[in-house]
Amino acid sequence: MFGGWGAPKEETPGTKAMEQSQQAQKKEEKSNGGGGGASIHGFDPSALERAAKAAKDLDKSKNAKDALRVINAQETTKQKEHEVERAKYQAMQQELAIRRVQEEEASAARTLEKQSEHERNRALHKDQLDRKRMADQLNAQRHMQEEERHKAEQSLQRQEEIRRKTLEHEAALRQQTEMARVKAETEGRITQERVNHDLI
Repeated sequence: MFGGWGAPKEETPGTKAMEQSQQAQKKEEKSNGGGGGASIHGFDPSALERAAKAAKDLDKSKNAKDALRVINAQETTKQKEHEVERAKYQAMQQELAIRRVQEEEASAARTLEKQSEHERNRALHKDQLDRKRMADQLNAQRHMQEEERHKAEQSLQRQEEIRRKTLEHEAALRQQTEMARVKAETEGRITQERVNHDLI
């Protein structure tokens, strides 16, 4: 008497079709914004009634088993299609992730290249400044050496001029001294001769 309690319900083409119809109706309600009322979302209860009637008619049909196989095959096909779509979506997500990683790597490479270029430019600028500073130092040293050489030449010229004038002055003094000596000797002889002449 109670043998039917808790027993699994036998799946028939009608129940299968009814289940699919209910699932389709639920999807329709979701797409319309959720079950907030038949009058608001246009829910048609007659569709379920027609589906229930069609399910009963299908169960009474001679081709019920064939219909069940067709329904199961359709459901399997839909599941496969969902799996294919899910695989496509996952592949697309993986492709996007790979592309994002590639873009990040490319961005990091560009950043590294910019940093390397900046370092090269800074090193080049520093080298140019060092070379210019060294050239300026060498030029300053050459200029100082040139000034020292010019001063040394001027000092040597002044010394030569002083020595020349000193020699000329000494020569003039010797000449004057010699002339004075000759004059004195001449005058002395003349005086002596006069004295001797007077004595005679």
